[in-house]
Amino acid sequence: MTGALKVFLLLLQGSLCAVKWEITMPQRIDGLTGSCVKVPCTFGLESQFDVDLDGSCKAIWKRGSTGGTVVFDSSLTGDQASRNILQGNLTGNLLNKECTTIFYNMQPSDSENYYFRIQCDNLMANYPTGVRITTQNSLDQPTITPSTLEVEEGALVTLSCTAVAPCPILPPDLTWTPRIGDIEEKQESESMVSVMNFTSSYLHNGQNFSCTALYKPQAGNTDFRFEKFMTLHVLYPPKSTSVSYSATVKEGSLVNLTCNGNANPAAYTWYKVNGGQVTDMGSGKRFSTTVSEVDKQFYCKVSNIYGTQNSSITQIDVQFPPKETTIIIEPKGPLLEGSSVSLLCKSRANPPVTNYTWYKGDEEEKEAGSSLVLNNVKPSSSGDYYCAAKNEHGDQNSTLIRLDIQYLPKNTSVSVDPSGPVQDGSSVTLTCTSIANPAAVNFTWFRVAGREEKVMGSERDLTFNVTKLSEDQYYCEALNVHGPGTSERVSFDVTFPPEILSSSRCIKISSMIRCSCYSQGNPPPSLVWKLAGEPVNHSAAIPIREESLGNVGMKSIITLYDLDEDTLSLVCLSINSLGSDSFAFNMLLSKTEQGFHSLSFGIGFVVAALGMLLVCVPLLIIYYRKGKVISSSDKGKAETCNPVVTNAINSSKVDVIYANKAFLEEREVAEEEPLHYVNVDFDKLQAHSKGKPGEGEIRGLDSKTEYAEIRLQSRGSIGGDAEEEENVSDTQLEQEKTP
Repeated sequence: MTGALKVFLLLLQGSLCAVKWEITMPQRIDGLTGSCVKVPCTFGLESQFDVDLDGSCKAIWKRGSTGGTVVFDSSLTGDQASRNILQGNLTGNLLNKECTTIFYNMQPSDSENYYFRIQCDNLMANYPTGVRITTQNSLDQPTITPSTLEVEEGALVTLSCTAVAPCPILPPDLTWTPRIGDIEEKQESESMVSVMNFTSSYLHNGQNFSCTALYKPQAGNTDFRFEKFMTLHVLYPPKSTSVSYSATVKEGSLVNLTCNGNANPAAYTWYKVNGGQVTDMGSGKRFSTTVSEVDKQFYCKVSNIYGTQNSSITQIDVQFPPKETTIIIEPKGPLLEGSSVSLLCKSRANPPVTNYTWYKGDEEEKEAGSSLVLNNVKPSSSGDYYCAAKNEHGDQNSTLIRLDIQYLPKNTSVSVDPSGPVQDGSSVTLTCTSIANPAAVNFTWFRVAGREEKVMGSERDLTFNVTKLSEDQYYCEALNVHGPGTSERVSFDVTFPPEILSSSRCIKISSMIRCSCYSQGNPPPSLVWKLAGEPVNHSAAIPIREESLGNVGMKSIITLYDLDEDTLSLVCLSINSLGSDSFAFNMLLSKTEQGFHSLSFGIGFVVAALGMLLVCVPLLIIYYRKGKVISSSDKGKAETCNPVVTNAINSSKVDVIYANKAFLEEREVAEEEPLHYVNVDFDKLQAHSKGKPGEGEIRGLDSKTEYAEIRLQSRGSIGGDAEEEENVSDTQLEQEKTP
């Protein structure tokens, strides 16, 4: 059979009888960088092909797959070995179906799957099962057997350390720490083993044993070190039992006692010795208790299944910091302002107290020593006092003592609830507060209205309802056994919604109407005019003037000209944060006919003449009696009793439009003011005082004034109506003057 045919038959038989064509090797091998890797390997054949295994056979290793790159050929030796991508050595005997191979100086880049191929003159076979070789800088730690161990003291201990050896020609060095007893080492096919034998001692209890594996790679690479630990537990009876505690122990404090018993396992029991009596105090390695001059002797016992041992009796030198620290006061009882008092600090301590410190509250007093003297005490001297006594072991504060400095009421004040502005008619509570010792128990409330004072109550609180526009003030008086204390006076800012006053009204002069709106409220209201339902702002055509009337009042004056039927609705709105009020002025009451009528002229002329006679005739008589004659050279000049005529309106009538029914009724019963009419030619008049208004001249704004109105104003007019009407007339006449 030819070689090609054999290869074909081998491949065919391998696919049909795969069980005979098998290879045995690890699935994965881990190696160290720069070191060698041993691949244990055996393969199988169909029995009829055993005769083809001869000296011509060689081992081929491929990388990646069965058809991958050939990286090692065992037939390449000597100088030809360098042709191999991986340098190595076939250590197995192919005739015995052994394919074990060692690869040298493996690098991380060589990590891959590798596949074996047997190649002979009459036989060639690829094995599909490969091995995964991984090269890295770490390996598994060594293993210590047993991983944990507990033995009795004196028992033989055997510890075994095993480390992997991927490179059999460079096995790891194994080292024990600590190194005790006998050590044996042996190398196995894929590992290195070190065994340490020794006899256990109580000194080994809790000791950590470590096994270190040191790997030395090829080609001068860095050594690798891997370490594993285990802890040995040795069981033994108690040894060297004793008690320890802090050097200085204060009476009454906790002392921490430690039982130093060397045993495994260990159970601790504490005892107190008082005379011949022994008392069981508890268990545990550490024990805390309060010591005194009597309770100061202790010992401990350590026990386990292997034995028992007691410590010696320990006597504690008990010292103590200051205790029973108190203050003695002289004199005793309450103290009056201006008197003196002495405080004495007493304490017992071992060693004796070396330092005393006095405190008032949290503040340290300047005086030092066992006594504190306070002269001329004041209310500020009242408070809690204590002293601190100190020695080398600690300090102790006395209990607080309170100095009671008595005095009459001070800082008497009134608090208002609610604070700030209050609404008209709402309830207000006044509280009288005072600092006094003893505390004030009697209170008296006073109301001040002008120069009058009235007692309002005798409780700490006073509750009543406030009223708007009230200027009453309140104060309180607090009283204790030493005297009274009086507060400052308080008043209220009473708020109320706006209200339009009855003094609001309109006056009409010719075609001009001037309306005044008076309102009060707190907060002070703002006034808005609406004409024919639309808001009106100040302008040259409709001037509006406002002014404050005290703290809660406001007045607004609007002047209207040439009203028509569509503008007869005039409303004044008064608004603040608490509400609003409004009033509509009835403009229809003021509508009159304009123009000249003969009947009106005749009546006016007669009335004016009579008025002039009534006023001027008596004045002329007085004038002539004084011998004054009018010079004929003053022709064209006229002096008619020097009246000052300020309201001159051409064929017009001044109407007063009242804003409300109450004011109308009031005006109906008022005394009628007399009107005096005069026909004056202003072109022929000259003033005696260089034409200054108001100094003996009749001022008219028309070249011909048909009549003038003279109003007699009484003092104290409500709302300033007379002055207002006069100003209205002056303003209107100036605007109606014709050239």
